[in-house]
Amino acid sequence: MKEKLYICLVSSSLYPVPAWSYYYGYGSESIVYYLLNELERRGYKVDLIAPQQSIRPKTGKLYPIPCSYGEIDYDCELKAYEWYYDEIKNVDIIHDLSSTCVLSERIYYYHNLKPPFIITRNGIDFTRPRGVKINIVVLSEYAKKCALEGINSAFYGVPGFEYIKPIDWLKLKDVRVVYYGIPEDLYQFESNKEDYILFVGRTHISKGIDLILEVAKLLPNERFIICTRPARRDHFEYLHYYMLRSKEMGLRNVEFYIHKSGFKGQLEKIRLYQKAKCFLSPNIYVEALGLASIESMMCGTPVIVSDRGAGREIVNDRVGYVVPIEKVNFNLQRILEEIKKGIKYCEELDYKEVREYCVKRFSSRVMCDNYLRLYYEVIEKGGIGWGL
Repeated sequence: MKEKLYICLVSSSLYPVPAWSYYYGYGSESIVYYLLNELERRGYKVDLIAPQQSIRPKTGKLYPIPCSYGEIDYDCELKAYEWYYDEIKNVDIIHDLSSTCVLSERIYYYHNLKPPFIITRNGIDFTRPRGVKINIVVLSEYAKKCALEGINSAFYGVPGFEYIKPIDWLKLKDVRVVYYGIPEDLYQFESNKEDYILFVGRTHISKGIDLILEVAKLLPNERFIICTRPARRDHFEYLHYYMLRSKEMGLRNVEFYIHKSGFKGQLEKIRLYQKAKCFLSPNIYVEALGLASIESMMCGTPVIVSDRGAGREIVNDRVGYVVPIEKVNFNLQRILEEIKKGIKYCEELDYKEVREYCVKRFSSRVMCDNYLRLYYEVIEKGGIGWGL
């Protein structure tokens, strides 16, 4: 077995790698960037398949594909296979983090698993890759449970979207879990907090923005910052809606902050994480992980999350508070009381302990360690690591 592998990372066509090099700091494209950096730091040769505007690897090549700018586009990602298969077929392993996984599909059906691959699925969507059920990696034990039961949809469990039930043909026999990891040197610790409660992400109904506004109404002496960067039409529409709603509710303690684009915006967002006294993310849909909560904890800021999805998996009582939205059967008054209790609870937590917990579980070093183990496992087993 080779000590240093030759690896090809495959990103989506949605945004460049990292995403802030274009406009918007989206999750999975930034994770590809962090993984690329950590692999190269350890001396691995790494190629990257990603949109043209992406960063060039230091040790390998960039194979550019068209950018679809926020839309999942099968044809754009198919170019990874049509244009570059002959050039990447001699790598030791392909790590496919794209939206459609079409490159892995083609290798599975047409090329007898040469080169071998693993596939990371972001979210709770197992319709891709089509018919390929081997070497799948998910982001949490909760996502693994969904994969094994055939539950499929980012909105599964949102009140009003309960029509989606487990689907037998989508059930996977086995998947592995690797948490997203972020670089601790970029998300630096800050112990000197300011008096505000932060939300970072899309201003969408599924993110619990309505709950944030309602609790802000109950706590007029608390300052709330809702930080976002709209990149798609629905992002703008929801942002406009919630800004109007906040005004109609007379909320003078809620600030909507649109951070800059590019890396300056990424640094702005990190600074907000660092200075917040707590981070509030009361999702009402089942979230596969919760990257913003991890970013917050890496800066030493306690988090308040919901029990929808992986919340209880990533947050314990030493680093934050889990709001039992599902346990109280979506009762609004009880949810708001729990959020208020969580805000007070987070004021007593040790910021340094929050940071140490996150470094041990969610650093890019830990993520890279876990993926390398999976790379070697798949290669040693001749291309089929698990799931058959």
